[in-house]
Amino acid sequence: MNKMYGFEGEVIKKYSVPFYNFFSDLFQKLPISFLINEKVLVMHGGLFSKDGVRIDDIRKINRF
Repeated sequence: MNKMYGFEGEVIKKYSVPFYNFFSDLFQKLPISFLINEKVLVMHGGLFSKDGVRIDDIRKINRF
């Protein structure tokens, strides 16, 4: 997505490849989503492509 929407090219042009790699690594470590007071689900990138995904399903994802 970073390449498709121009983020990669812009960071490399303005800064450097190592700086872009830092951002890419950072983005991989950010939470997929989080829950505020068991009421508000906050996500970046939209909803899942399939229906029926539950909070426990998200918690089970092994990111690393």
